[in-house]
Amino acid sequence: MLTIINTTVGEGKAGKRVWAEGSKLSHAVQPGQYLSPSIIKTENGVKLMLKVCDQSEGAVYVSKRTRNSIVKPLIEIRKDVLGESFRVGMKVRIVVSHLYISVEIHAQELSKTERTERFYSKLASNDELEIGSLFLGGGVLDRALHDGLNARGISSYSKFVVERESKYLDAAITNQPELFKEDSILIHSNVEDVHLEKPVPVDVLVAGIPCTGASRAGKSKNKISKAEDHDSAGACFVSVLSFVYACSPYMVVLECVPEYIQSASYSVVKSMLSHWGYRVSTEVLDGNEYGSLEGRKRMCVVAVTETDSSIDSFDFDLLFSHFEKEAEVSEVLEDIPLDSDKWKTYEYLLVKETRDKAKGNGYGRDIYVGKESKVTTIRRLYAKGGSCEQFLQHPEDPTKFRLFTAKEHCRIKKVPDYIVANLSQTVAHEILGQGVIYPVFYSLGYALGEFARGISLTPEEEKAA
Repeated sequence: MLTIINTTVGEGKAGKRVWAEGSKLSHAVQPGQYLSPSIIKTENGVKLMLKVCDQSEGAVYVSKRTRNSIVKPLIEIRKDVLGESFRVGMKVRIVVSHLYISVEIHAQELSKTERTERFYSKLASNDELEIGSLFLGGGVLDRALHDGLNARGISSYSKFVVERESKYLDAAITNQPELFKEDSILIHSNVEDVHLEKPVPVDVLVAGIPCTGASRAGKSKNKISKAEDHDSAGACFVSVLSFVYACSPYMVVLECVPEYIQSASYSVVKSMLSHWGYRVSTEVLDGNEYGSLEGRKRMCVVAVTETDSSIDSFDFDLLFSHFEKEAEVSEVLEDIPLDSDKWKTYEYLLVKETRDKAKGNGYGRDIYVGKESKVTTIRRLYAKGGSCEQFLQHPEDPTKFRLFTAKEHCRIKKVPDYIVANLSQTVAHEILGQGVIYPVFYSLGYALGEFARGISLTPEEEKAA
C-alpha cells in the first residue's frame, strides 16, 4: 500500500513543521515507533527520508491521536529535522510506504523556482526572452508587447505562436519576420487541438482570449447567456490554462473584453493561476487614455510568479501613455477624392435603420464628419459595412458615406501599418478589428520591462535605488 499526501509546511509555536496523521499512515508506522531522518540530495533539490529505527538522538517520534476510541498514528516533523530547504508556506509531497516515508518539495514549488531562475538569469545576461503566443491573429498584440519591452531594453522573440486562420498567420510571418528566429515554432491549428506532449518552456505566455462569447454583442448574436456556451470560444480558457501549466512561464498576459471579468471562465483562470503560484493583477484599459482615437476598453490580466521578493505583484500604476492622441479624426484621414466610388449612399442601411427604429431597436451607424475626438470600437467584420459600423460622411454630399480605409483604421488604433501591408482591405480590417489598441499594449510591454528590471536588482542595487 502507498499513501501520498500533498500538504504545506506550517508554522507552530516551535517554528516550522510538517505533520500528518490518520489511518492512512497505519500500514507503515505505529504510535510509539521512532523514525530516523536523513537528507538526500536529488536532481531537483533535496528529499527528507524517514525510516523506522530504534530510539536514538534526533529521531522523529510517532505519537498518537485517539478519536472515537480509535488510536491513529501522528507524525510531526519539526524545523531541526526539516533543515533550510523547506520553508514555511511551501507545498510538499509526502510519500508513505512500508519501507520508508519521504518528504520532498512539491512539483509546483519546483516549477516556480525553475521559471523564476530562468527569467532572472536571462535578464542578468541580457538574453532574449522567449514568448509564447496563443490566438496570434495578425500579431498586433505581440508586436506591441515586443516593442514595449524592447524600448525598456529587454529584447524578446516569439518562441511559438498558435493561430487557426492561415491568412492571419501568413500575414504575421510575412510582415513581421523579426518576431521569429530559427527555433521558433509556428502552429497552424485550433488551440485545443495542440498536443502538449513535449511542452516548450517560455518566459512569457500571451493570449488574446476570443471575445465572441463574452461580449454583449457576441451573446446577443449567438443567443447565449454566458461566455462558456459559445460553440468555439466558450472553452478556450481551458486550453490557455493547459499551456500555462505545461510551458511554465514566469509571466502570463491575457486580454479580452471587460465583460470577461464577470464570467465563470475568468474565475477559474484566476483561481488556477493563484493555485499554481502566480500573483494575479487585473485592470480595464482604455485606448483613449494611451493615445488612440479608438476608445476600445480591454480587460488585461498580468500574472507574475510568486517569489520571496517583496516586489512580485505587477502594479498597473507603472503604465503611462507613450503616444499623443490626435485632437480629431480628420488628422488620420487619407486624401480620398470626393468623386471616388468609395463614397456610397448605402440606401439599404438607411432602410434597415428606419425599420429598426420602428421596432424600438436603437442600433445604427456611427456617422463621423472628421471633427470628433474619438472613435467607437471598430469590429472584425468592419469591411462588410454593416448597420452598426463607423462611417465617414461626404463633406459636400450628406447622402453619401464611406468606410475608413485600412490605413486609416491603423492610424485610429495607432497600429504600425506594415502589420497589414499587402493585404486586402477585408483581411486587414479583420486583423485590426479583432486586434488590440497598439499604444495600450506597448505601454504594458514597457511597464513589464520596468517591473522586470525592478525585480532583477541585486540587494546592493536595490539599496542604492
